[in-house]
Amino acid sequence: MTENIQASYYFKVQYGKIEMSFQEVSGLDFSSSSLKEGIKHSPLRFKRGLCQNWKSFQLIIDAFNNLCKIPVKNLTISLLNSDAEVIRAWQCLHAYPIKLDLDTLKYPTDFLTIENLEMEYSVITRTK
Repeated sequence: MTENIQASYYFKVQYGKIEMSFQEVSGLDFSSSSLKEGIKHSPLRFKRGLCQNWKSFQLIIDAFNNLCKIPVKNLTISLLNSDAEVIRAWQCLHAYPIKLDLDTLKYPTDFLTIENLEMEYSVITRTK
């Protein structure tokens, strides 16, 4: 008898120099028609995440708190398996956060815990 072991997957997300990992990402659905100019796409939604060095994320937190200009950077999303091997990858150009919910009970520690993060972008391509 063979055991059915479910693999564990997670997403590695890089926004400029900021590296995070998330349990869930939605909004990666796209077709060739959605890449045409003028087509509105849904924002990317990231849930239950960690940022190892929360100080690197401080610029985004400060921008939300002070209503400052939020930095626009390229975003790379990689779906990894339990062995940290990339299964799928996407590149999003000109991405910027539009919503941020932090787990304030665990902040500040060595890890920044992110409940929800939403990001807009101009173009998405699947790279793997």
